[in-house]
Amino acid sequence: MRTCYISYGLLQKYLNYATISGLLFHDPGTNKYHITSKGTQYLDYFHQYLDTESELLLKKRLISNMLENDVESATYNFKSATNGVLTHTVA
Repeated sequence: MRTCYISYGLLQKYLNYATISGLLFHDPGTNKYHITSKGTQYLDYFHQYLDTESELLLKKRLISNMLENDVESATYNFKSATNGVLTHTVA
């Protein structure tokens, strides 16, 4: 609770939701929460999602850099063809 900077009420709300969803199990004898197999699977999927998202953002940056470098390094000369279609040549 302190590490995440959330209030006790919000923590209780999250724990209740995770318990109802089957991600956590509350043991009344020890008053502790334990992760279920469904909770473990959820965490695995969530980490895969984060990895995929990071990889896609990296690829997006690489593509953007590639396109920016191509635009900066090439000079495009656009000419209007007789049929109204624009054509270009790289100088």
